[in-house]
Amino acid sequence: MEKMCTFDNYNIIITMKKLLYIALPAAMLISLNSCDWFNTTFLGKPSKAELKKREQREKARQDSIAQVQLQLAQEAEQLALEQQQAEEETARLAAESKRYHVVVGCFRVSSNADRMMGLLQNKGYSPKMMRFRNGYACISAVSFDNIHTAYNEMNSLVRSADFAPQDTWVYDTSFNLHE
Repeated sequence: MEKMCTFDNYNIIITMKKLLYIALPAAMLISLNSCDWFNTTFLGKPSKAELKKREQREKARQDSIAQVQLQLAQEAEQLALEQQQAEEETARLAAESKRYHVVVGCFRVSSNADRMMGLLQNKGYSPKMMRFRNGYACISAVSFDNIHTAYNEMNSLVRSADFAPQDTWVYDTSFNLHE
């Protein structure tokens, strides 16, 4: 039996050839689309190696930014600590360097000056010993920046304190009689 080509079979064959001409290039394009060479050469896309390098550079950049941010945070913390210490030191120096001192005694013998310091500390004061150029150690019970406040405190000490002698006086540090 011989096969005869009928008109319907012929149309099917022609249609299939047309489809083959369209489907084959489409399949090739689809398969080549995942090809690195095709993407880089014809489509201008970066290769997988280039993409990986970009990712590594971006990660390195992000790590660098994070490291700089951490360093800046540490430096800011250190600066804040140094500023706090400077403020505390300034306050301490300001407390120590009050201009007017209420002097409750001057002693040539160091042991007498030490006894007066101990007495003042027991009474709740923060006494300060100042060495004068003439060899005396003067004991200040309290100190102030305002002369009126210093004299008021001196009068209060002489009236009410049993340890303050009548010759309690106010020393102005601007006279520079101390060492």
